[in-house]
Amino acid sequence: MRALRSARPAWLLAAAIAVAAAAGAVLAMAGVQSPARGPLVLLFLVLAPAGALALMLSGLDWFARAVVAVTGAIAVNAAVAEVLLATGHWSARTAVAAIAALSAAGWLAAVLLAARPARPARPARPARPARPARPARPARPARPARPARPGRPSGPPSAHPPGPASADPPGGT
Repeated sequence: MRALRSARPAWLLAAAIAVAAAAGAVLAMAGVQSPARGPLVLLFLVLAPAGALALMLSGLDWFARAVVAVTGAIAVNAAVAEVLLATGHWSARTAVAAIAALSAAGWLAAVLLAARPARPARPARPARPARPARPARPARPARPARPARPGRPSGPPSAHPPGPASADPPGGT
């Protein structure tokens, strides 16, 4: 019984905030000058994209979802403002309309992704048969010794003293 009592005010509060945010968007689009317009438009500009992002982040706990959604909403607002300023189409009405359109697209995408049926699990692939072990390579035969070139002694170089042709010049190089 207690869960029912505590859930009702939370939904009513969420609905009231959503109505207030929508009222802010309507006031901005209609061009109505009112002291409540500023706070309500700010509420709309944060909550509309944040709500769409929060729906897409169903895998996170509530606090992480709220932090990421509000941060993403601020990023969406900054991106919309930047694009409108760069293209020379800045106005409050255009910004609110762009945020409303992006948020509606996000809400729609979140609802459609949540409503799609889960894909059935693919059956596991049968295991590949093990490859037969490769036979060991036969050992290579030892290379035959090279015959000595004419004019050069065979054997290691340390066994033969350098001759006049191979001596270093006196200045060194």
